[in-house]
Amino acid sequence: MRDTRKDKAYFDAFIAEENEAVSDFEQSIQSGEITPDTVPSVRDEILMIKTGVLIARYSRGDDIDELCGMLTEMTDDFCKWWESDAYTDNIRFASMAYLFGTEEKVLEKIRKNMIGKNEGKTYDRLIDFILTGNVSSGKLAWEKPYHLLAQAIDESSAEPLKTYLSRWYSAHRDCEWYDTHKIRDDMLYCGYWCFEAAAVAKRLGLDDTALRQSKYYPADLIQ
Repeated sequence: MRDTRKDKAYFDAFIAEENEAVSDFEQSIQSGEITPDTVPSVRDEILMIKTGVLIARYSRGDDIDELCGMLTEMTDDFCKWWESDAYTDNIRFASMAYLFGTEEKVLEKIRKNMIGKNEGKTYDRLIDFILTGNVSSGKLAWEKPYHLLAQAIDESSAEPLKTYLSRWYSAHRDCEWYDTHKIRDDMLYCGYWCFEAAAVAKRLGLDDTALRQSKYYPADLIQ
């Protein structure tokens, strides 16, 4: 177990329930119940569900290599169906792809896809650095709180990342996952992990000892 907010039984049930939802969607597509014009949005929803399952499996303590395999399998569908223009979704997916050890050629497919979607509005130098390791200049898609990640890159320092981690949860109060661990009636919580801070730290090769004190930092993805 990597997450202590819920127990293994919870994550087992969450993963089973979400996988069942994916199967139901797939069957509806195959049967023609879902009309062709709505297939893209349903496929996008399936990807969001699978992303939640991947995070829940990480929270549960599943093997990293298995999770890398799952993410790699999702890449083709990601490049074909991903519709989200939410920056938080895009930087999270890019960070997870890098941290779970996805091959460079797969990261390049993700990069090209993100550049091509939404006129590139949700692709900026932070996501480019995470996917490629290239340091560049330019405006951020979202200044706050992500300016701290840019500062960490520019200064090659862990201090801005430490500050970012301390503010990460409260800074994302508008996200759909915020406070889901408090909801009792529905299984919505898959884990709170600040993948982007870990991705930047790993790309920079920083000493992340101080960062490992944060409960949101996925420490064992840094090898």
